[in-house]
Amino acid sequence: MKLRDSIEVIPERSDDATDNPIVDVSLGLFDTYSDAFAADVGLDRLIYNHWPAKGKAKHVLTPEGTTLPPDETYQQRLDDCGGETADKSSTRSYTPSNARKQVVGAVRNACEDNLPPAYEFANCTLDFSPIEEMTVPTCRLAARESTDLARLGKPNSHPVVALCADLYTEQVPYIFQMVVSKPSADRFAISVRLAVYEPQYGIATEEDFARHLQGGPAFDLQEYFDDSVGHVTSNFALDDSRYFRISTDEDGTPHVHSRRNASEYHVEAARKLLKGTHQCHDLYVAGHDNDLTFKELYRTKDYFTKIRCAPRNLRHFLGLVTYEYEFSPWDKLAGAGPPDIVRSQTIEDESDILQALGDERPAVSENRAGDEGGDAHVALKYRIERFYKNRGYTVVVTDEEEEGSVPDLSVRKDGIGRFVEVEIWNKSKPANILINAARAAYHGFDVTFVCEAHPQKILDLLRDPVYDRDYSRTRFYNQSETLDRNDESTPVLPKAAGECEWWYVPTGPLKLIVDGDVRATGPIDESVATYDYETAQYTVENGQHIVRDRDGNVVGEYTTKGALEEEWKFIRLPFVPTRITYLQGSTIKYLDGENIEDYQPTDVEASWKLADDSQQITRQYEAAEAKYFEQFTAEMGDDVEIPHEELRAHFDAWYEAQTARKLPNKSYFGIHRPEDIETKENNEEVGKQTFYASRTWQWPRDMVSPDLPFAGDDDDRFEEWDR
Repeated sequence: MKLRDSIEVIPERSDDATDNPIVDVSLGLFDTYSDAFAADVGLDRLIYNHWPAKGKAKHVLTPEGTTLPPDETYQQRLDDCGGETADKSSTRSYTPSNARKQVVGAVRNACEDNLPPAYEFANCTLDFSPIEEMTVPTCRLAARESTDLARLGKPNSHPVVALCADLYTEQVPYIFQMVVSKPSADRFAISVRLAVYEPQYGIATEEDFARHLQGGPAFDLQEYFDDSVGHVTSNFALDDSRYFRISTDEDGTPHVHSRRNASEYHVEAARKLLKGTHQCHDLYVAGHDNDLTFKELYRTKDYFTKIRCAPRNLRHFLGLVTYEYEFSPWDKLAGAGPPDIVRSQTIEDESDILQALGDERPAVSENRAGDEGGDAHVALKYRIERFYKNRGYTVVVTDEEEEGSVPDLSVRKDGIGRFVEVEIWNKSKPANILINAARAAYHGFDVTFVCEAHPQKILDLLRDPVYDRDYSRTRFYNQSETLDRNDESTPVLPKAAGECEWWYVPTGPLKLIVDGDVRATGPIDESVATYDYETAQYTVENGQHIVRDRDGNVVGEYTTKGALEEEWKFIRLPFVPTRITYLQGSTIKYLDGENIEDYQPTDVEASWKLADDSQQITRQYEAAEAKYFEQFTAEMGDDVEIPHEELRAHFDAWYEAQTARKLPNKSYFGIHRPEDIETKENNEEVGKQTFYASRTWQWPRDMVSPDLPFAGDDDDRFEEWDR
């Protein structure tokens, strides 16, 4: 994001040490705003951004003119490059060149007339691209509609002075922003934001969110601007205990849970405010609208983020404070830097505006062969790498061309590592997504899937990792990899043959069925390369590619493998799940415009939702339980059984990963199972146990098929990541 036609305010030089800031909280800055808006040039709003830097802190004013209808030629040029006249987040518009020059000129004149004579000013463009992909919890003020803002001022303790002093003491990088407009002759409107970029901090996981709630924000604007509790608040001042509770594992890892008495809607609204993600993105585009989420959560009082105030009260929000920094606090960040100020002597013309509307993210120079999904996958991987680095993670982008089965990225923070997989839905085949989940489980890591769209489809795969069911039979997905016996003959099928279908019956063999005929069978825990196939066989003899039928007769001879594949096709390997589901240990993120958001599944099964909320928890649990027995267990002979505790523990993890509702008492499980499922008990020395008689899992649990790409992988490349 670029804020063009800006004015850098350069405070006078000082020989004093860093402990003596340059401060302007007098009428000078207030008069600058008043004169700028009084000039009849169509000034719509004035954006002030301030951040620390080596030497003196930076101050940039960006004026924006009232929206003017562009002429037909100008609009056509915007349309041709895919631009828009207004920013969707702030209803901001570019005005034609002459009008813009008048607006910027009026603001610069107001600065020169009212700020100290030793101050200097420079026309510039403010570029957020070095920092805008870094999303941090961002604070925003909100005030009562009719509150007396005059009470916010304190003698000798201006809010902006106190805030900047504390920020300087902590030596942290930050951006402080004020957006001021004048909707009427006797009223100003102001938005106030603060984003603090702590080196090892960011909310990328639920554990990060839990720690954010536990420790609280480093800086809350309410503490500086509110002289009387209740007049001014902020998104960070919301009482999170009304919506969330925190639990801690034995290893100290915190987890956040929704309160049972809070509606899902209000829980998500509270999550949005407390994380401050949207406020951070609004900072980068200088949004100046009311955030209605405040109204939803502060139900007994109306708070507005677009704060209305009388002219006499505006000075309580204005302050130009400059500290001398020996070192830049931004040097503590990895992969990000402060906003960039590009100096210019003249205001750019309309061609520069068109350039500003383009996509400024780095282009991908080449497509690595291993990246499924092509350029889109590479570009998204780059973006995710920046996303985690900007939140204090150590990131390893794995080399797709090296040997072995590896994730797209490995990330680590606070001694905890996890895999990250980037998925392009129309390019990523279902089995490949499941292989990514199974590989993480095999190596003992949690995994995050980041997709450009359709997070629900990835969730569906993780919670039910098979292609189809037919009574007690289960059909597995096909991998991208094909069966190849290398030096031995390899089974092939005619090009016109139907799809290869791998079916499994619990406790029985794995079968390959093509066009209704069984073509191969074998033990599920052995490689399908060892099976005997009722198909033609392919070999390479003296450089020739030969296909023979089952009787050994040559039915095809080709000079290249490509020529052979025009008439024959290879058999794809099955993906045999290593777990019943992959929900546990998996999280999903997705792109929402320019944002990367956590996907929060709630009650994904429509049958779980009931109109009668008084019975919602128990009735939902009953519906889920019936679905679980049907989906993951099968009735087999008298010689099989599943222990009650084993099945319940697995069900609980599967259930909790799909709904925000709390589990009923553990004794409730099994009461509403299908009527034909019986239980039995034994009284052996191990103690009394309950079993589900004649039931078994639809496929073996915790078995790793030799045909999975990571099977037998003892590579120590991930050993450095603490689990």
